[in-house]
Amino acid sequence: VLGKEISQLDEEGLIELRRNVGYLFQEGALYDSMTVGENISFSLERQIKKQTPEEIDFIVKSTLQKLGLLNAIHKMPDELSGGMKKRVALARTLALKPSIILYDEPTAGLDPATSKEIIELILEMKNTFGISGIIATHDLVCARLASDRILILHEGSVEAEGTFSSLEQSDNKHVKQFFQY
Repeated sequence: VLGKEISQLDEEGLIELRRNVGYLFQEGALYDSMTVGENISFSLERQIKKQTPEEIDFIVKSTLQKLGLLNAIHKMPDELSGGMKKRVALARTLALKPSIILYDEPTAGLDPATSKEIIELILEMKNTFGISGIIATHDLVCARLASDRILILHEGSVEAEGTFSSLEQSDNKHVKQFFQY
């Protein structure tokens, strides 16, 4: 991962590698007692590389601006729609400048229009910021639109790997079940 053989890393090496990996929780995992801005600054304030309050404020505002959420900086999570919560959670992850983002069911519970918006954000993270993404999803539309390569798991092992179109044509019974709509 990121040019490092994980099995060869000691604890300090693993911790350093993990600093380059962001995570977008399925439900966003925002702190409900904090505003949008406070949710994003919370993780920045706990980084090893300490930043001034002015630097943190700049990162928070610029990250929210990139995602079209600057006007929500003082809102509480319960004032946000499901799609806005996902975008705020993504902003919190982006503020840490990861090289890889792990997405846990990023379109779960969203309407089709908001799902498409989230997929477009995932693609923007890849294309604009060069951030690789690993998406765990059951949403075939998300998989088709957001992936370069798909792995299908069965009983804890990789059953098949390929592009969406190649897997859609597979004769493997465990793979075919995903494409029967």
